Amino acid sequence: MFADVPETTIQNVIFPGDDIPSDKILYIRDITDNASNFSNGLRIAPDAMVSFDTFYNAFPIRPWRETGRIVKLGVRLWGESIDEVEIVHRSEDGMSRTISSCRYSAEHGIIDGHYVEIQLWEDCLADGILFLRVKAGALGACLSGARFIAQGLTLDSTMHLGVVVTHYNRQDRIRVSMERLRKARKEPQWCANISVIIVDNSKNLDAHCFPDEDVIRNENYGGSGGFARGLLHLVDDGSFTHCMFMDDDAAAEPESLRRAYYRLALSSRTKEAVAGTLLSLADGTTVLDRGADLRDGIFHPRGKGENAGDVDTVTKMNSEPRTPGLTAAGWWLFGFAIKDVDFWPFPFFVRGDDVLFTIVNRFDVITMSGIGCFSEPFAWKEGAATVYLGMRSALAIMLMTDHVGPFTRDVLCLAGSWFLYRSWSYRYKSARASLLAFEHVMIGPCFWERNLDCGPILRSIPDEEDVVMGNSAPLWCPPERAASLPRDGILRRLFRLGTMNGHFLPSCVMRHGHLVVDEYSERLLSRVFRWEKVLFLRSSSGKAFKARRDTREFIAIACEFAMLSLRFIRKERPLRKSYRTALHSMCREEFWRSVYAISPGEALPAAQSASLHEDMTSVA
Repeated sequence: MFADVPETTIQNVIFPGDDIPSDKILYIRDITDNASNFSNGLRIAPDAMVSFDTFYNAFPIRPWRETGRIVKLGVRLWGESIDEVEIVHRSEDGMSRTISSCRYSAEHGIIDGHYVEIQLWEDCLADGILFLRVKAGALGACLSGARFIAQGLTLDSTMHLGVVVTHYNRQDRIRVSMERLRKARKEPQWCANISVIIVDNSKNLDAHCFPDEDVIRNENYGGSGGFARGLLHLVDDGSFTHCMFMDDDAAAEPESLRRAYYRLALSSRTKEAVAGTLLSLADGTTVLDRGADLRDGIFHPRGKGENAGDVDTVTKMNSEPRTPGLTAAGWWLFGFAIKDVDFWPFPFFVRGDDVLFTIVNRFDVITMSGIGCFSEPFAWKEGAATVYLGMRSALAIMLMTDHVGPFTRDVLCLAGSWFLYRSWSYRYKSARASLLAFEHVMIGPCFWERNLDCGPILRSIPDEEDVVMGNSAPLWCPPERAASLPRDGILRRLFRLGTMNGHFLPSCVMRHGHLVVDEYSERLLSRVFRWEKVLFLRSSSGKAFKARRDTREFIAIACEFAMLSLRFIRKERPLRKSYRTALHSMCREEFWRSVYAISPGEALPAAQSASLHEDMTSVA
């Protein structure tokens, strides 16, 4: 049907479906709501036009051009009764221009793979995005498919990607996730080139429910242990060239996996890795994370709070510079070449393992529109236990990696910020969890070896006590006590600092009753100031918890923090040296082989894993 020229599909245009909880604006820009019936192709109303300058369907120029292997780019179309198709370039500065177009007569009828060449690709398109505009004829139209293809390009058939999914007690979600991955592998070339390995840390998956995946029962050493176990499997198999880590609850379009595979396959430089943008399940468009940058010893998520449905955001996320060793990425969707791994995961259990893995391997992390997944907002999972996990990994990473500036001061500032933010807002259990993290980090690397399974520690950490919320605020909470955003000038900030955010104020100047506020409100400490009691809302669960100013408790835990800080100052140098040594001994393949008692070439084959599952089930 097509000319005898080899061509590779770089990107498929995809339509909204029912299995991904996303917004239509991530797929098509249809201001007048003239497009519908996505399951059998895109139906467009008579004489209407739809645009594809969206997160999933814009073609990001820089990430693909820098491979140096796409010489001739075009689009193939399938549809019926289409009047006109335009290929538009939108630059970084927001200027748009049509660079290719094709009109179809009303008699043309069915369009079966018609090719439209993208002009100027070889000459001057260096940044921004490309996208389609499709106009229907007088009787309406149907766009059943479109692809960006590279002519004259063939991929390396020896590339074999192993997708490692770590699972723990989320059976329903992993079944849905695996169904999506099977869609990405239904074509013959994908069956041969992509394999899925499920590392079952909870040991409760039925391998018979996953006939197309390899299921490995594993000890629960968290995400770090699960992904390390999966990586051992790939290394010992010998046929895998690339690895992708994925969370078991991440909702990803099959097309995202395909694009990540293609970008890895076309990589022309060592240490390139592909990371997915994390989008919020809460509204389907808010960006939670698309990589993180290291500044002042702290990683700051890129794009947090951006609207992925906005074309300016889509253009921006494909144009930002990257700094290997200073840009980190999460493991909800993270692909890399196995040969580029110098350091294996550190046994953090969870939180921080992905950050350290990215920066110490000095991966050049590529993020681009169209590669992403959906998950719950981080705030939905927060509590005293996650405060403990987050603080201990942040401190350990500072101890293990290069740091510019006064080291002791910066470590204490980091620990102090975690502690004071919780204690100044009366969340004393979370503050105590941060102190426990500080104490455990100061034990040294031996602490991590002795606590590969962090479950017992996490179960011992008390969280704030929830109260169930109904459709309205509790009766004992006066409705007029709603949260407002107070003016916080320099004098007020100094006063808050001098009184430890109101802890040292007499009761007579405090506001009584309850302040009602979301736990992750903007300028939370300013809102809480001078309130005696606070009702923190947890919108994700429909619950809340009560907090009350307790000066004696604050003084007690502040003294504990001061003592821990003095201990850290005394032992900072040997502690830092021991962690630097641990980076080179514990972030190694040999370390994880010793943990799992697996010699090189002896990682448990998948068939044996399934058999073991059956044996264990029969014994039970």
